[in-house]
Amino acid sequence: MPDHSLREIYSYHSATAPDPANPVDLGLPEYALNVANKGLYDQLLGFPDGDTSSDLDELIQWIRGVDTEDEDQDGSITDNRWLIADPLHGSPLALTYGCVGGTSGTPCPDTGTNAIVKVLAAANDGSIRLFNGSNDPVLGGQEEWAFYPQQVLINQTPLKDNPQGDHIYGVDSTPTVIQFDSDGDAIIDPDKGEFVRAFFTMRRGGTSIFALDVTPDISGGLVDNSTGKITPQYLWRIDGQSSLFPEFTNLGQTWSQPKPAFVRVPKSGGGSGDSEYKEVLIFGGGYDPNQDNGYGTSNIGNSIFIIDAATGERIWWASNEVVVDGNGDAPDLVLAEMDYPIPSDIALLDTNGDGATNRLYVGDMGGQVWRIDLDDQLGGGTSGPAASQDQSSGARLAVLSNTNPAAANIEDHRKFFYAPDVIQTDDTIFAGQEYDLVTIVSGDRTNPLEQDVLNRAYGLRDYMISEPLTETGQYPLRHGVDTDGDGNDDLFDTTDNLIQAGDATQQQAAKDSLIASSGWFIDLTDSGSKIGEKGLSSPVVLAGKLFFTTFVPGLRDPCQASEGSGRLYGIDAINASALFEDWLAGGDDTKLETGDRTFALGGGIPSSAVPIFQKQGVTLLIGTGGGARSVDPDIDLPRVRTYWYEE
Repeated sequence: MPDHSLREIYSYHSATAPDPANPVDLGLPEYALNVANKGLYDQLLGFPDGDTSSDLDELIQWIRGVDTEDEDQDGSITDNRWLIADPLHGSPLALTYGCVGGTSGTPCPDTGTNAIVKVLAAANDGSIRLFNGSNDPVLGGQEEWAFYPQQVLINQTPLKDNPQGDHIYGVDSTPTVIQFDSDGDAIIDPDKGEFVRAFFTMRRGGTSIFALDVTPDISGGLVDNSTGKITPQYLWRIDGQSSLFPEFTNLGQTWSQPKPAFVRVPKSGGGSGDSEYKEVLIFGGGYDPNQDNGYGTSNIGNSIFIIDAATGERIWWASNEVVVDGNGDAPDLVLAEMDYPIPSDIALLDTNGDGATNRLYVGDMGGQVWRIDLDDQLGGGTSGPAASQDQSSGARLAVLSNTNPAAANIEDHRKFFYAPDVIQTDDTIFAGQEYDLVTIVSGDRTNPLEQDVLNRAYGLRDYMISEPLTETGQYPLRHGVDTDGDGNDDLFDTTDNLIQAGDATQQQAAKDSLIASSGWFIDLTDSGSKIGEKGLSSPVVLAGKLFFTTFVPGLRDPCQASEGSGRLYGIDAINASALFEDWLAGGDDTKLETGDRTFALGGGIPSSAVPIFQKQGVTLLIGTGGGARSVDPDIDLPRVRTYWYEE
């Protein structure tokens, strides 16, 4: 970390939001967060306008990295302090900008160690930072700059004072990045219009989304690992529930990570029905902290937004019939039952391979799973020629909670905080047709220690892949209900794994039931008893194998510390059977047993199972309380998406 006197620290002080048509150059002197500029930042830091006290100077110096509180107890209050705050729910993101000695237009050699890497990271002190990610013994790991959005400046005094109480949150997220390399040479050259743009949400820290341009300043792009050649440009900002941003008045805490995508919108200057690609960000309406207190509906966060990635302008949104924005405008798509916040990321699907996202899946705080179909005239309105109208549609694929908020139904008050994983499959054994398989796991991220809800993992079949989903016939899917009247429950309970572990009669009966159903579920229990097990991350499907992690709370004993434990599930995505003979400790490694569906990860809340693709195969990497665990998913070859067409 550079000495506090040498650090590049930026903030923003204007009462108006940045104009994406004229991005703010944070390298200008007025945006430096230092004592000389205290008159620009005094009120944002919680001091009176024009304050000249030493307390304000001391706070700014503390932000810059001076150990004004003698945190290291070395007797000095002028040396450097430890500066890295907690990224509690976020992860750093490494970006490749070029290669050492490279020339724009000439592809970089695939040497790995030759790459010029920068690392973006955010933390709960409110900082957004760029680090040098090289292996250089001097420059590697060095902070290049830090940016504190003005929304987090008010938190700096309590962070400095460090009182007992609730955790203070800032920019608690993993960045989303759009990196445009026009010629694929792996060198980001601004002269060719190439760019890197990063987007940050706040999670518990607030209701804002921030967009920065972190393209190199240097003509031709970066050619070495030196620092100081990327000055951030502040592109735009969104504040939820703010009069400054009337299009986002029901945006909650920004938990949902914006997903980059291309969609089709009406073509500018085109004829009726003509469309063109638009690069966008897609995200859920966020979290309402009132959900901390239980289970129920809310008109904060119960939306899906699609915005222009370059400007932050809203292109399209969906919510219920009650919600209107600050301009009095109703959603583009009104869905009567979209009554619960959506803090989850959105799963995106391009169903026809044309390069544009046209289908979304997501769960909400009411245990509902939504499917949205996006028209090629997205945001085009509902008037004028039929060919130019936005015919986007949506419906609930499943209702997997008892939506009665009464305490008597608490076991069925399931919530979805994390995105599903969706695969397109042609199932010739259990369905005899193609469908979208939507895998999702319930669990309350805000209350990981609760043990009252019976959480479940699901594999939901969406058969209506060639037409809009409607809430008629067999949908929405429910537990223990025969929605379509065919004499079979919508979802097959495969908790006991009878399709694999039963006797011949039980196996056949289970197979018949799964064939007749529209999906499966597994109770997250221990021998039929609730233990508070819950999913606190997204599942992932690899080569037909479904992997997801869960958390099991420890004992509620005030005299005994227990951090709980994590589990990894590895099952067949189609029928939820076990795949790994040696996962059950003390089991029979010569055959598959129900206990082989889970692998013990050790203490703490585990991360999602992240696939690491290498030339020799695929490895799953999972963060746990004791560090990272590596698990072999038994997939020999790297998995890549392959495109084909037929004339």
